[in-house]
Amino acid sequence: MKENIKDKEFIKTIKEYIDTHYADKQISIEFLSELTGYSIMRINYVYKKRYGLTPLEYLSAKRIEQVKILIEAGVPLGKAANDVGYGSIRTFYRVFKDKTGMSPEKYKTRNFNNYELFKGIIEMKDMRPLVYARKKCDAIMLAKEPRKLKPFDIVADMGLYSYHQGLFLSGMYQIFNMCGEKKYFNYIKEWVDSVVDDNGNVKIHEHMIGTIDWLSVKCLDFRQPSRILFPLYEATGDKRYLKLIEHSMESLLDYPATSEGLFWHRQSMPGIVQLEGAYMTIPVMCMYAKFKNRPEYYDMAVLQAEKMYETHLDKESGLLRHGRDENKTMEWADRETGLSELVWGRAMGYYVAAVAEMIEYLPADHPKRDRIIEIEQSLLNALIKYQDDTGRWYQIIDKGDYEGNWLENSASCFIVYALAKAVNTGIAGEEYARAAIRGYVGVIDIISYGESEEMLLNDICMGSSVSSDISVYFNMMRETNNLHGSGAFVFMCTEVEKLLNKNI
Repeated sequence: MKENIKDKEFIKTIKEYIDTHYADKQISIEFLSELTGYSIMRINYVYKKRYGLTPLEYLSAKRIEQVKILIEAGVPLGKAANDVGYGSIRTFYRVFKDKTGMSPEKYKTRNFNNYELFKGIIEMKDMRPLVYARKKCDAIMLAKEPRKLKPFDIVADMGLYSYHQGLFLSGMYQIFNMCGEKKYFNYIKEWVDSVVDDNGNVKIHEHMIGTIDWLSVKCLDFRQPSRILFPLYEATGDKRYLKLIEHSMESLLDYPATSEGLFWHRQSMPGIVQLEGAYMTIPVMCMYAKFKNRPEYYDMAVLQAEKMYETHLDKESGLLRHGRDENKTMEWADRETGLSELVWGRAMGYYVAAVAEMIEYLPADHPKRDRIIEIEQSLLNALIKYQDDTGRWYQIIDKGDYEGNWLENSASCFIVYALAKAVNTGIAGEEYARAAIRGYVGVIDIISYGESEEMLLNDICMGSSVSSDISVYFNMMRETNNLHGSGAFVFMCTEVEKLLNKNI
């Protein structure tokens, strides 16, 4: 097949089209054939003869060339990939590594001073954390009316009073506090009013009774949404909110606990303490202590934090294991300590986030304040040691080199949140700030965008029961934009925004 004048013209047309439309996700060899009227075989043969590459190979090289320019300009990796035409962040990572011999993160860190570059990136107006947080909230508000926030009861077509929604909406309230836009407050209130009846009780339909104890005072998870009731009550004076706050908190006074005083995660699980229970109770107990001037609730919160640290500590890693069975009967429980074997990322994130918030609330003269700060600093120091090159943390934090482990984004967001809050509350300095900035940019880097340009946060663990089988954690379903991850993301963004404003 000899190249002629017509061949030169059509391959010139193809090259010019790719050079100007490389960001078009729909480019294919079939499209180029239709564009020029030449067969696929003819196009590939003539183009490769002239340029040494097929049109799609040239397209790939062009995209990598352009994405390097964007990375060097400080554009987050996920946005850079989207802007040059990659519809999948995983495809982008694979192609980039194949073409350059390194991951996109390594390319970024090899060429730049991380900390100064990262600060420069996020100080650009359209990349500030508050912008990302508002985009996340706005997207969820647009996609779901409040009463349909997942999980919701399909049979009753109503929302459920759950920590899933409580986590996300309490993050949204931080956004409202920072920007003052009433739409966020109204959305939160509409959700609460959809799940709370006229008497201040949670709406529970008959078919739900006895089947889901995590939606009642029989479980610690039930308490977390109460934190959004405080500002609602203060703003409206609606007694329903106060009644539910009191029901949630006063019922802890006779809630079953271990011999150390640690709450069972569920009343149906005697003696079992799960690390995530700290987040479900500690911050809201501190809020209640301040709101009602009930210092005994500070003491209750401190006891939970201190004893959980002492009983769940893995001395080798300096981190906390996921669960403990006081009775040592569960299959995952060590027969001497009752501890499970593994450090689950989100549970670890929950704990350090809870303690970070408690430190904000604890009175300066509380006798255990220094001890709680010491615990938080110890755990955050350990977490920094396990921070991946990407800036994020693994599903099983201290087993990053295990095949099947993966970088989990809700844990990463919560840990960044705790690091940033430690700096913002004055208990930590520049080392923590650097780790927080690295982690924040690491999360922003892997955000991708859907067909409607909505933000997509992938690789969020659906949830996990306690296990000593590492494959259980590795094989948990990974979700996109669920409320666990979205809430943690919004909390992270608000605290990093404050960190930037401190100009550390």
